Amino acid sequence: MARARAFCPGHVTGFFEICDIADEPDRCGSRGAGFSLNLGAYSDVELVADGKRDIMITLNGEPSDAPVTRHAAKSLLGSSGHSVRIDTELEFPAGQGYGMSAAGALSASLALAKLLGLDATRALWAAHCAEVINRTGLGDAVAAAFGGFEMRLEPGLPPYGTLEHFAVGDRYSVLICDLGGAIPTKGILGDEGKRAAISRLGGGCVREMRLNPTLERFMSLSLSFALDTGLAPECVREAIQAVAQCGAASAKASMCMLGNSVFAVADSDDMGRVERALVDFGTVYRVEPHMRGASVVDSLP
Repeated sequence: MARARAFCPGHVTGFFEICDIADEPDRCGSRGAGFSLNLGAYSDVELVADGKRDIMITLNGEPSDAPVTRHAAKSLLGSSGHSVRIDTELEFPAGQGYGMSAAGALSASLALAKLLGLDATRALWAAHCAEVINRTGLGDAVAAAFGGFEMRLEPGLPPYGTLEHFAVGDRYSVLICDLGGAIPTKGILGDEGKRAAISRLGGGCVREMRLNPTLERFMSLSLSFALDTGLAPECVREAIQAVAQCGAASAKASMCMLGNSVFAVADSDDMGRVERALVDFGTVYRVEPHMRGASVVDSLP
């Protein structure tokens, strides 16, 4: 029995354009911008050469179908004749705009690929394609593998997809507020009216961001996107307004795409005011950007 462990950061998208009409899932994805988080998903994977090809998954200690992770694992196993056990721990709730389906799938895929002697690009391929096919996300896996604050300039996996980092400096702190009540990504991606608004407005945000790739511009465009698309529910709009009125001059907030959740950035000295403004809306997390991207963190013979 062989074992390996991997971590994938969570990921927040501020704005995006849907790009999923290509025939091959590795060419599909999104253009947009966001950042990776120091909290995410850890997956412990055990591989058994028993010829059965069973896939057993637990999520936070409970048996789970986990369709995205299962799809990715099945792609990697192929006809290898191995069974696999995947134990994934999520540090954020799923369905709230933190990229947890991608984080679970990519962390499991990286650990499994390590055990099968496959490289990390194969693991990313499996996780990204599983997300696209299951309609649970379009760019989180690619972005979480890249790390940091990123612009997704072209959709899909490399060499088709391209990403660039943008600099934010070191004086800012980041806070997440989970308001509860998941928004199903599949429902948004399947709604033609919402898709049209997202792609039209998101494409414009990407073009503007490329002209001025700063944190301040990212926050401004993210807020405009959340409001103008109509994606932000009333509770999210109220939380964003509370940040704007909290007296912290450096504070900016917007919606985590796609979830009933808010992210805020501010100078470290102002973050206490931001936290007090949001604590009545839901669960508050003080987080840090994760710059390295997803990786194997431990492997055992």
